[in-house]
Amino acid sequence: MILTLPIAYLQDLMADRPGTGSSLMSLQFLIASAMGALCFALGTAFAGYGLAAALGVAVSLLGAGALVWADRRP
Repeated sequence: MILTLPIAYLQDLMADRPGTGSSLMSLQFLIASAMGALCFALGTAFAGYGLAAALGVAVSLLGAGALVWADRRP
């Protein structure tokens, strides 16, 4: 579900530009991997695996909230 949901969302969001949604998937994957690595590196450097997990949860919730805010209907 995590891999297929962004594809459908981006294709629906960019329906008038074929191919743009799938092109943005690679960029989204790169940024998500970098953010995950950063959370892991910072968490384990300062307090161990617990902080790494907490940072991952915090970043995920922040991203979900930002997406809901950006996709709201007027």
